[in-house]
Amino acid sequence: MKILRLFLLSLFMIIICSSAINAQQLGVRSGWNFSKVTGGDLPDKDNNNGWYIGVTYEMPFIVKDLLYLVPEVQYSQQGFGNVNLDYISVPILAKIYLVKIISLELGPQFGFNIGDNAPADLNYSIKTFDPAWAAGLAINLPFRLSISGRYVGSFSEVVEGTGSKNMLFQAGLSFRFK
Repeated sequence: MKILRLFLLSLFMIIICSSAINAQQLGVRSGWNFSKVTGGDLPDKDNNNGWYIGVTYEMPFIVKDLLYLVPEVQYSQQGFGNVNLDYISVPILAKIYLVKIISLELGPQFGFNIGDNAPADLNYSIKTFDPAWAAGLAINLPFRLSISGRYVGSFSEVVEGTGSKNMLFQAGLSFRFK
C-alpha cells in the first residue's frame, strides 16, 4: 500500500509540473465533499463529509470555445459513517459551455484508495479501485473563477461483499490560470 501511495503521489507531482509548462489551460479546484454509501448491507451508511483539492487541465476538443476535454487529478476525502476513505481521483470529463457563464461536465472517474480508518473489529475489506461516473455544472465568474457542483456515483462496491457503493456530491471553487 505504501508503494501505491508513493506512486500516486509521484504521478500527481509529475502531472502538476508538466502541466505548468503550458499553464494557460491549467487550473486548481477545491471544495467540500458530501459522501456516503448507497445500497448493500453495511450497517452504518450515514454521511461522512470531507474536502477535495486538485489540478485540472482544460483542452479544446473538436469545437473550440464550446467543447473541452478536462482531465483532473485530485485528493479526495470521502467515507461513510465513522469510516474515512482517502482517494486520489482521476476524472476525465467532457465539458460543454452552454453559454459563456454556464458549463456542464460529464465523464468517467477513476478513484484509487490510498488510505482508510476502517475499524479492525468490523473486518472491512475496502476496495483499492473505485470506477465511477461524474456529472456536474459550473457557473463561470469573472477573474477566471468558477463555482461548481458535481455528483459522483460508483460502479462497484466500496467494501468487498457488501454491495454498497460510494456516492458523493462535491461543491467548490476553481481557478483557471488563463
